[in-house]
Amino acid sequence: MLWYIRTTATKPTGETPFFLFYGAKAVLPFKIKHGSPRVLAFDEARQDAALGTDLVLGKEARRQASHRAARYQQALRRYHSRNICSWSLEVGDLILRWVLSREGLHKLSPMWEGPFRVARVSRPGAARLETEDGVPMPNAWNIQHLCMFYP
Repeated sequence: MLWYIRTTATKPTGETPFFLFYGAKAVLPFKIKHGSPRVLAFDEARQDAALGTDLVLGKEARRQASHRAARYQQALRRYHSRNICSWSLEVGDLILRWVLSREGLHKLSPMWEGPFRVARVSRPGAARLETEDGVPMPNAWNIQHLCMFYP
């Protein structure tokens, strides 16, 4: 499994972890055993002469992989930012709470319960709730598990 992970190109860098670490493509064990063209064409003397060139090319390949990874991360960040809608809660807002535990419920049971009133916003993205009667709920709730209730 580790061999597979180390010899498979990753999407962010476009290179294999083996290549980025050693500066050369990996020769798989079955290719050595069965004599692939790459193994048969290997010449020790020519390899020693090309070692300096390989070091320079390896550094350049690592630099390019680093740039590709940075571009990939920027694209992910843009995609994430575009699809996230930020909203905040105010004290007194009516909201519905996502039913986290589906135990004892069937597939047609409602996915949301409530409405509840926001008693206090403890930090951005979290709120303490209370029932409409004023009974406080025991824990703070993440804003991802809440949605606005419009009567």
